[in-house]
Amino acid sequence: MKLIPTNLFVLFVLLFASFGYSQQSINGIVFDENNEPLAGASVLLSGTTQGTQTNLDGRFSLTLNEPFPETIQVSYVGFSTETVYVQSSATVQVYLATNRFDEVIVSASRRAEKLLEAPAAVSVVTAEQVSLSGGSLSPLRALTNSPGVELQQQTGQRINIALRGASGIFSTSVFPMLDYRSLITPGLEYFDSQNSPLHAIDIERVEVVLGPGSALYGPDVTSGVVHFISKNPFKYPGTTVELAYGERDIVKVGLRHAGHNEKENFGYKINFKYNSGKDFTLDPNDSDDQKVLDKFKTNIGKATFNPEGNIDTSTPGEVLFKTTQTQDPEFWSGLLNTSLYFRPQSGMEIVASGGWNAGNAIFYNDLGEGQI
Repeated sequence: MKLIPTNLFVLFVLLFASFGYSQQSINGIVFDENNEPLAGASVLLSGTTQGTQTNLDGRFSLTLNEPFPETIQVSYVGFSTETVYVQSSATVQVYLATNRFDEVIVSASRRAEKLLEAPAAVSVVTAEQVSLSGGSLSPLRALTNSPGVELQQQTGQRINIALRGASGIFSTSVFPMLDYRSLITPGLEYFDSQNSPLHAIDIERVEVVLGPGSALYGPDVTSGVVHFISKNPFKYPGTTVELAYGERDIVKVGLRHAGHNEKENFGYKINFKYNSGKDFTLDPNDSDDQKVLDKFKTNIGKATFNPEGNIDTSTPGEVLFKTTQTQDPEFWSGLLNTSLYFRPQSGMEIVASGGWNAGNAIFYNDLGEGQI
């Protein structure tokens, strides 16, 4: 019997092992959210440039040069990227979720369309982003990282919105909405974020449309639209309670309750919110603050008109009443609203909404400071 030399035996073992590893492969199928196979999805071996694509049936096979385990990254345009840890040659099933760029929006053209197909610069802030942004006090804080959006902190609780650099000191050329209803305060003609009916736990998403929108939303919509869309009771039933407490005696209580019938042709929603605390005020002992306080009006008067019909600025006019330079740091705001949803037939939805909101706080606009 002739023995195989030791060196030749070791070489034979190494070649066999290398051959065995080179024959290992990762096999799998890529699906979308509807369990439909995705053709042309990219499959990449993590940390390398080695990859492949799925065929018409969504299947792929990726040969390995190293033994298991391995990690692959699966991606497809319009879908989220998934990282999968593979430990054997068993068929892997990968499901890709639609990413936010394929979301359906309604604000750009006042009709449902995909975000990528919108004829305007649009960004979307999701409910999760609102929650993670510290939006418990104000959902507006979630807009901080949105392109083209500038948030102006007017008081401790009130925030103004500006788009594309079109910012005023206290007014705004932005058109804010909640479910297609204007949030511009009647009479004062400005956005009072503190006393608005916005409730963070009831916001499904925020659509920001940059650019003029007067053709769709009426005059003075010169820089864009910020559309807050609330959660409907069919998709978001249940009860949510919110409690918050912080510095300056800030207290917030919130409640949302929603439900629907078994046929899902009728739904309802109730929202309640109450905020209170102490806002920032001007300090009379500070020289700079006192300069601002000195400009506060102490006489409220009626202007005198000259014969030409113009205001006569040389006369003080008729004094209607006198006031003091009072600042009330205590603020509060509350809201209670209900919504009823009717779906008489497929593709039709009727929403009836009503509610109450009120508040007391310091406000600032282009006319000056005041108490609202």
